[in-house]
Amino acid sequence: MNNYTEFQIFAIFYIIGIIITFVFDFFKSLRLIIKHNNKVVFIEDLIYITFTAILFFLGIFKLNNGIIRVYLILATILGIFAYSLTISRFCVIIFTVIIGGLNKIVTFILNVIQNILLNIKRIISFFIEYFIKRNKS
Repeated sequence: MNNYTEFQIFAIFYIIGIIITFVFDFFKSLRLIIKHNNKVVFIEDLIYITFTAILFFLGIFKLNNGIIRVYLILATILGIFAYSLTISRFCVIIFTVIIGGLNKIVTFILNVIQNILLNIKRIISFFIEYFIKRNKS
């Protein structure tokens, strides 16, 4: 038996609504920066839905002994709306800047690695051709 009051449980589910929307904004920002094909979108959606369901139902089971009440759903929806109407745009901008910066860094590193590997391949090809020509003569 938990010793939480209904108000405390309401407040926690309000925060759960905020967390759910925060994670949604992360995926939204990710999709704005990096183009995805349908399979990747499906996997991201599956991860998000699974996370949301686990968070919500763990909250119900841990805080309210598995009893679903209307006020829990209402608190979650209020948390979603409060976050969406206040700091959602700000968070999307921050996520977009961070993800965009990380994307540029990773792309740069991958390009450097690709150029190094290409140069190694050219050197190896040159030596292979040189020794083949030398052995034929």
